[in-house]
Amino acid sequence: FDVLQTELDPVEGEVDMPVLPIVLMLNLGFGVTSVIADWKSSKPAKMDPDRIWQQIEKYGVNRVTSSPYFLLRLSQYVRESRKNTEAIKKLFTGGAPVFPQEAEQYLAGFPTARIAIVYGSTESEPISAIDARLLITQQVASISIGLPLGEVHPQTALRIISWKDEVIDVNEVDFVQMELAPSAIGEIVVAGPHVLREYFNNPEALRRNKIF
Repeated sequence: FDVLQTELDPVEGEVDMPVLPIVLMLNLGFGVTSVIADWKSSKPAKMDPDRIWQQIEKYGVNRVTSSPYFLLRLSQYVRESRKNTEAIKKLFTGGAPVFPQEAEQYLAGFPTARIAIVYGSTESEPISAIDARLLITQQVASISIGLPLGEVHPQTALRIISWKDEVIDVNEVDFVQMELAPSAIGEIVVAGPHVLREYFNNPEALRRNKIF
């Protein structure tokens, strides 16, 4: 909660449309009003952007926290419909990779908004974030080279290690020697106060995914 608060920049009194369920829970603590979008994430193709936009205008939504797919469809709709989007001040998206071409469409639909792409996992959210404008300027020649993910969050300790498809026990393995040089391809491992310590009633997942 504390770490995401620094990343999502909530202000009491704002009106958010949180398409990601965990954000609805966070908003309750932030003092941010939540407007639940009229769509089903299990049936994304049936999204009706016009109905969503009617909700945004009716309830005075001024920020949206959503999946990349939702934000892309909404951006395409407001651009094609020539909607005035100046009331939307902040857009946050995450849960899947965002490519520079998608970021360009976000900006075309919401040119005056702050647009942040947040990366993390269920066990550690956030890990890093990148502004959509910066992502566009950092386009790579080929996606096989990699996708820019922005700055690592200050509360996240991060290393890239050689990949091992087995349990890593620092008492048996020289963990320092597993660290890779910059640009090398490996496995991202993170630590920090917001990284969960264990899995609920699942010792096997704990043994497989944690390094002690």
